[in-house]
Amino acid sequence: MQLSAEQQQAMEAQKAQCPFCKIVKGDIPSKKVYEDDLLLGVLDINPAAKGHILLMPKEHYPIMPLIPPETFEHLFKKTRIISKSVKEGMLLFGDTVYIANGYAAGQQSSHFMLHIIPREQTDGLDFFTLKKGVVDEDKLEEAFNLLKHNLPIMLRQRYAKYAMEGMPASGQPTTGAVEDVQAVMPQQQVSLQQPAVSPSGPMMGRQYNKESLIKLIESNPQLKQLVSKYPDDFRRQINENSKLKSLFANINIEEIIEHFKVEEEEKYTMNELVDIINDNPKLKEMLLKQTLQFAAKVKHIPELRKVFGHVDIEELERAVLSKEVKEEQDVSEILKGFSPQQIMSVPKTIEQEDPSIAG
Repeated sequence: MQLSAEQQQAMEAQKAQCPFCKIVKGDIPSKKVYEDDLLLGVLDINPAAKGHILLMPKEHYPIMPLIPPETFEHLFKKTRIISKSVKEGMLLFGDTVYIANGYAAGQQSSHFMLHIIPREQTDGLDFFTLKKGVVDEDKLEEAFNLLKHNLPIMLRQRYAKYAMEGMPASGQPTTGAVEDVQAVMPQQQVSLQQPAVSPSGPMMGRQYNKESLIKLIESNPQLKQLVSKYPDDFRRQINENSKLKSLFANINIEEIIEHFKVEEEEKYTMNELVDIINDNPKLKEMLLKQTLQFAAKVKHIPELRKVFGHVDIEELERAVLSKEVKEEQDVSEILKGFSPQQIMSVPKTIEQEDPSIAG
């Protein structure tokens, strides 16, 4: 993925202070158990069990979404091989492959890694045993609907940016976009004013006019997102698919796209959006901990849609995290000029200057 100049600068500053980058360089000693051009595996100095391995990319990536597809694929291929080798070499029957991706998930290091932890029945590591939570049935249904609707959209966007081998080139959506349009057309109950022009199938039984197409698109969030956020892909799908091309005959596609276009004057810059998120703790918590729910709220709440409707939610999440990292680095830089004794004495000094603060 492409980072902004500010995000790249923040990540480089983070990299300069990263102890795991220093381990990769050899500046900090470690017990290496695996190494290739892209990855390094070392024994954890605070192991959960004997043989606890930290496997990480050599390049600095704070969170999993920032890892390039080639490195990501290589990481998990090697994880499978190392996991098997650990079990065979230590005469064990299992291991736990553990990932904490983001601070909400318990990630403590700013350098992404995964843990390969050899397991024995008597090791006492019960924190990997998930306890059944108490979740309201309505909340479960809400989560199901969010995932069912948003997950295919986000996966399609992801594949469009990072095409896998055998799939369309990066920047072009999968054929799911055509399927979205084809699947929804015959199911909508829309009043049509123009007669049928083609007998090539049930979808071709009628021809849509501009007004009925707008109603149709409005009624289908997935289709609406395709038109408003990916107009070039929408045009291409129509031009490349004979059935859709016939369906949209005599319709000015540009007028349809213009109708759903997000007005430029309503757009905020990424920095402005980050500030808006940081000024609202509840929004920030939802974005970082319940990203799919945040995306759904943006889609269905007009006020949020006006502010965040044009932005990639994943990029917004990364920008918020990036700013947090930069602020932490700024604080660390300021505190470098003070001794630990001076830092510890600050609260007492404040209380002495203003006794009303104490107690």
